[in-house]
Amino acid sequence: MSTETVDLARLTSRARNIRNWLLENDHGACLKQHLHLNEGSAERIYWHSGYMTALCDILQFLTGERPNLAITEDSKAPDIRN
Repeated sequence: MSTETVDLARLTSRARNIRNWLLENDHGACLKQHLHLNEGSAERIYWHSGYMTALCDILQFLTGERPNLAITEDSKAPDIRN
């Protein structure tokens, strides 16, 4: 089995395990509230934080290097007004 096949199998297994955990913990009740869509809510920040972590994990999986996208207390949002 190639490295790519093993890595994809690990990734698929991890996704399946998370899906099962969500099903076991009644994720539907939380999703129906859509609190992660409310601007400024803690749920929205937490959801985006988890999504960013997942994207960094995938980038590391694909490139072999962890992207330097850490957020610290000193981090500032980029100026996107230009």
